[in-house]
Amino acid sequence: MSDPRVEQYAKLLVETCIDVQPGWQVMVSGGILARPLLEEVSRAVARRGAYALLRPSLSGYGNIPWLQEAPENTRELAAVPSERLQRYQRGLRPHQQRIFSHELKWVGCQYPTTALAQDADLPLEAFADFLYGACLLDWEAERTRMTRYAEQFEAAEEVRIVSNGSDLRLSIADRPVMVDAGGANMPGGEFFTSPVEDSAEGEIVFGEFPAVYAGREVRGIRLRFEGGRVVDASAEVNEDFLIEQLDLDEGARRLGELGIG
Repeated sequence: MSDPRVEQYAKLLVETCIDVQPGWQVMVSGGILARPLLEEVSRAVARRGAYALLRPSLSGYGNIPWLQEAPENTRELAAVPSERLQRYQRGLRPHQQRIFSHELKWVGCQYPTTALAQDADLPLEAFADFLYGACLLDWEAERTRMTRYAEQFEAAEEVRIVSNGSDLRLSIADRPVMVDAGGANMPGGEFFTSPVEDSAEGEIVFGEFPAVYAGREVRGIRLRFEGGRVVDASAEVNEDFLIEQLDLDEGARRLGELGIG
């Protein structure tokens, strides 16, 4: 029996997040485990008089996603040598500029799979309830609620983050603050800005949750900033990978975003 939430999810992605227009060609990409969602999204695109270009992936790691991801194994890329992964990242980036600049509208999301449920330490059904509960919201109401907080940050000049092991200052003077409520990320639920590039001073610790990127799980991250740049970094797990990512290019050791959600 199909889950009616999948159709609601697809409608949200197509109509609210991207606002597909007649005549558009829309790439729909995701793992084959997400077939119910891929099909519903394609139908929703067609109802808008647009054309769905379906790009299913056997592993869930395909091309740059308009719709992602449904991995069978969230550590699928862990066996790829770091040096090869870096070459791939550097080579791909110039082709992503139209996405990063939002010249092309896009949305990234998840579909409930066993792999994602395992990562969340939940049964699949409970993870599905969690995911849909985070996505199928009144996003206009969320935008109104978050905007009140975003306006306070937009009027501020400096942010100080103090927590267990963390004491970090950064400037957001004259930087616009954006609200993510039914946009390029689903679920959304944050407001964000870009700190002044040379302003970050102090130390921050990410000790409660791991960072998972390119199939690697990095735990216990600690970063120390001087003049806006990471001058010292460590991790309890996969520290070498963390350092490799920080050395990827000239901007990798500077903060690109402050997001609060």
